[in-house]
Amino acid sequence: MRRILARVVDDLRRLAGPSLEEVVVAVGADDPGLARRLPPGPRVVVPVLRGRSPSPFAHALLATAAATVAIDPGELPGLAGAVRGPLVVAGIPRPEPGPAATGVDPGDTGEALAHLWTAEVGPLPAGGAPVCWVAGPTALCGAVDAWARGAAVVALPGSAAHAMMRRGGALMSRTSLEALEATRLLHTTRPLARALARRGRHEAMRLEPIEVVSGRFAEALVLAAEGA
Repeated sequence: MRRILARVVDDLRRLAGPSLEEVVVAVGADDPGLARRLPPGPRVVVPVLRGRSPSPFAHALLATAAATVAIDPGELPGLAGAVRGPLVVAGIPRPEPGPAATGVDPGDTGEALAHLWTAEVGPLPAGGAPVCWVAGPTALCGAVDAWARGAAVVALPGSAAHAMMRRGGALMSRTSLEALEATRLLHTTRPLARALARRGRHEAMRLEPIEVVSGRFAEALVLAAEGA
């Protein structure tokens, strides 16, 4: 999500006019200290939820938003009832080629499974067939990033089951044991891992270009500025 937002911000610099300079963009609504750090001005909140439902801190921040932007559509169920103003679904942009993935990448959400792997199998592999773990409401963002880097994807329990995840060949797991076994299968069966990574990349390249996504984000900035 950080890489996606960095691309959106770079593209917004060419779209945003002087009237939007006072709009405050807050990223990460579950951060309990974020509201205190924000400068005055109309707010656009990008929730980037870590759980399926917003925390009390997120609810409080979302209540102050002049507009809310969801990048990953998997966040929408958790935002139901928490958003009062306009909600813009910007979408995930078509990925750019990234550094090639290697080994098993636990991502930002796979710490618990990494401990289980270490206890049951051994150290997480640093080489071999690349496999990435994704989880949470923004699992699709992680999957798109992984596919762009040539990795197969294992979705951990609790991942938002977006249709694109299934079309792209992400292995969905209901339990930690299923995720562990799916990872072992991919890591030890390189042809399967390569095939699923190619399938996922094909789906990722069908996404809209960055200009379309940043254009929707700019619409949210305008809504916030006009509603101030």
